[in-house]
Amino acid sequence: MAVAKESISIALSLVAAGFGPLVGGTLFYAIRGEFGDIPMGLTISLAVYPVAFIFACIFGLPLFLLARRFKLVRWWFAIATGLFVGCAVQFLVLNGTHHLENLLLYAIEGMSSALLFFAVWRWRAHA
Repeated sequence: MAVAKESISIALSLVAAGFGPLVGGTLFYAIRGEFGDIPMGLTISLAVYPVAFIFACIFGLPLFLLARRFKLVRWWFAIATGLFVGCAVQFLVLNGTHHLENLLLYAIEGMSSALLFFAVWRWRAHA
């Protein structure tokens, strides 16, 4: 029964991680003082959700399983791996371009995804 509960926790955490670009992008543009058109931002974030979910499954899930194996599942490890994955995704998605603004955006979105994953997983683990 514990395996089923853990599997559900991981699945819900992956679903939550897909919303990282929404949280991270909003935070990034809020820091820059560019709130822009909120409905358009939400629409773009929802369109990007499937891509973010796929990257969370491809990169985030194996990193989580490794972290769990080595007992490194902590908030700071989520931030570090999210930063790494966000930067890696930026190079993959934008074909190796390295504009600082894009790198920061993807890094913040990666960290947001990782923290959302960690928060939901941790909440479900203690429920």
